Amino acid sequence: MEKVNEDLVKLDDTGRRRVNTICSTFSDASIQERKVALENILNRCCPSLLSFASSTLDTLVRLDFLSILPPEISFRILSFLDARSLCQAAQVCRQWKELADDDIIWHRMCEQHINRKCEKCGWGLPLLERKLLYATKASIQKRYDTLTKRCHPDSNTSGISTKRLRTEPAPLIDSSAALEKHNSLPEFSEKASSPPLKTRPWKEVYAERCRIECNWRHGRCRQVIINGHNDGIMCLQLQRNVLASGSYDATVRLWDLTTFRQIGLLEGHSGGVTCLQFDKCKLISGSMDKTIRIWNYRTGECISTLHGHTDTVLSLSFDSTLLVSGSADHTVKLWHFTGGKRITLRGHTGPVNSVRIHRELGLVFSASDDCSIKVWSLETNMCLYTFNAHIGPVQSLALTGNRLFSCALDGTIKQWDIEKWKCVHTLFGHIEGVWEIASDQLRLVSGAHDGAVKVWEACQCVQTLRSNSGPVTSVALGDCEVISGSEDGKIHLWLFNNLIDDANSFKICPSTINNANDSIVRSPTAIIQTVPDEHNGYSISEVPADVVGF
Repeated sequence: MEKVNEDLVKLDDTGRRRVNTICSTFSDASIQERKVALENILNRCCPSLLSFASSTLDTLVRLDFLSILPPEISFRILSFLDARSLCQAAQVCRQWKELADDDIIWHRMCEQHINRKCEKCGWGLPLLERKLLYATKASIQKRYDTLTKRCHPDSNTSGISTKRLRTEPAPLIDSSAALEKHNSLPEFSEKASSPPLKTRPWKEVYAERCRIECNWRHGRCRQVIINGHNDGIMCLQLQRNVLASGSYDATVRLWDLTTFRQIGLLEGHSGGVTCLQFDKCKLISGSMDKTIRIWNYRTGECISTLHGHTDTVLSLSFDSTLLVSGSADHTVKLWHFTGGKRITLRGHTGPVNSVRIHRELGLVFSASDDCSIKVWSLETNMCLYTFNAHIGPVQSLALTGNRLFSCALDGTIKQWDIEKWKCVHTLFGHIEGVWEIASDQLRLVSGAHDGAVKVWEACQCVQTLRSNSGPVTSVALGDCEVISGSEDGKIHLWLFNNLIDDANSFKICPSTINNANDSIVRSPTAIIQTVPDEHNGYSISEVPADVVGF
């Protein structure tokens, strides 16, 4: 309108009066009369005037639809865009940026991708902060209701350009008597002991996980070696940033993966520790001394000891109030913490190397040296089915949702359809027997006697990690790490987060001194090794990357 006024001023008095008369007459006319007048005027225009009219109309009819639409419709439109398109939309203007960067949009994007494979793009992102995604869903819905005047109809929320609201933080003995004692132990309260989480935009949360997933896909990681046991590693268990390792030296050691330092030592077993299972603030261990111990791993106290097996306890699986154990005595035992009941399942003709619970289907899976996998009913305690596809002793099971994986000393990994009771995929890649596997919603890792750790996605091997420490006896999988244990007592970690992008990344970075005897070196190619120390039992030092052949 300002340009029209400027052009009007440039005319003489006669021209201004004539234009004002035309505009006044046009304004007083009806819609039909205006249409006829415009059609006549356009028909009388020369090509140059028609071109001018066309360019003027392009500007006048261009509407910012996101700004004029109700917020709920704008959010609905933006929810159909992928991450790249949302970032491009945020560069259009300030109002588009406030809409495209809103937590309502990016929380939905996180729900679509985090800890699951997106059906549209095929990408899945690591979970990292567990229970956070769904814990904040209520606050996101409350924010959506507020912006769309559903929650506070009298509040002034008509303009999206108002100060952006923030959501909640983008919020990790006798057997029966022993079971009753464990059942009476108060549960660990995460709310009471965990520090309050900082508020973070969900776009930042998505971007962080996207970077880590890109590291997974391109094999970008740094390697860390922890050496604190006096004998071979037999089992590993990971819970958030705490790693538990069991060894032939009859100890369980706890490690903080943020500092790579030992934070606990559990002693009490008289034989090698063969299996571990986390449960909130409790840790359950099985041993070659035929017992199962339940620990408060934060205090190091042994809460109870379960007796019942007549040979080495080889495997454990825990879910809520049920503990399942497998043993070299060929039996599977169900330990019900409610009431202290113990049930023995018989049917295998060899040591039971692995057990898993599927509580939703009411099933227990057990794998044995007799080359079979048995499916047991928790309701009837009877064997429902037996898988016999492996031609070697079955060493480990991994259960994610309704997907069951098994590995054996025949060098293969198999995926089973537990609804159709058949093998649907066989994975080849290891040249010797596979000792253990671990899986999550996105990938599977395996460790074998050939010394290789393989990462699988969609039944395809995408990475092979080597440590040159001999046979891999145990593996663990986290959101951004792969961990393996070997017979030489070393624990190898491949970390896919917090990489240092530096032109001099092949140079050893300056160390951060924690005390007089310990230091940490962080670099994509720096190796951190924990070795025994006469003062505190362990220390950390760097070793050249080429020593481990990574």
